[in-house]
Amino acid sequence: MTLKLVEDFAVTQLRNDHRDALQLDGEQVIVLALHHAVSSPDAEKCPDCHDDVYEEGEAACVNCYGTGFAHPVREAAKVWALFTDTVETETLHKHGITEPTAREMQIEAFPQLMQRDVVVRVSRWTADGRVAEIEGFYTVQAVTNNSLRTGARYGQQNADVIGQKALVTMLNRSHAITNYPVLGKSFTDPIIAPVGSLATPPVTRPDTKVVYVPVLPTAPDGAPLTPAPAGVIWRQVFFYKQNFPASVWTIKHPFDYNPSVTLFVGGEEADTDVEFPDEHTAVLTFATPQAGTAQLI
Repeated sequence: MTLKLVEDFAVTQLRNDHRDALQLDGEQVIVLALHHAVSSPDAEKCPDCHDDVYEEGEAACVNCYGTGFAHPVREAAKVWALFTDTVETETLHKHGITEPTAREMQIEAFPQLMQRDVVVRVSRWTADGRVAEIEGFYTVQAVTNNSLRTGARYGQQNADVIGQKALVTMLNRSHAITNYPVLGKSFTDPIIAPVGSLATPPVTRPDTKVVYVPVLPTAPDGAPLTPAPAGVIWRQVFFYKQNFPASVWTIKHPFDYNPSVTLFVGGEEADTDVEFPDEHTAVLTFATPQAGTAQLI
């Protein structure tokens, strides 16, 4: 029996498609992924209000925003999301009945959300991409991961998640987390999608290709281009595409010499350090993780 795992390039393509759809119809929000007692048991606890017995903090604490952790926000990021209209709900408790503003939300794959994380809906941005006005803080209820996993993988791995869906309810402004400093910030740090330990190795075929171009004699300035004559020499041009952001690109190429490398990042020609540890390998090194395309000739 053959077990076929999901290939990384397919997951990446669907993540990009999902994000493109959210960009078309959705809006940008700020996600505050918090520390939780279950997922972050070793995180530093709030020195002012943390309760060692109940593993929680005080709701009104101005230092931990009611989370019980010294550094309550695990990750803050600007991502694309799509909200539905208000979902009619009601909560019955000893103080009476409340009707919180609840909505369903579709959101990008990362950062991965948990119950009680917070989403900040922004009603107005500045021209340079900073938060100018907040519509509301929403707490996350149940979260569903949209995954591309197959039966060959156990559970939902980070490497397979392509998007998330969650029910969110608006927080009252008396909640401490609504004081988290969001106004005036840009949250421009890129989110790098993690690759789980069960991820398949990078595949060659979708990421590389070889094309052939004719080697033409140099024509005088202003002379018209002419078709290549019969028996013309053809030269290989090797393209390498880096799908995931990485600080080091290791490129295996078919040439028996050190080729010339032209680099494109974000659709623009770029420059970086290139080393050739052997005659069939080029190594590109970046100061920060990058994704893009390299052309070797």
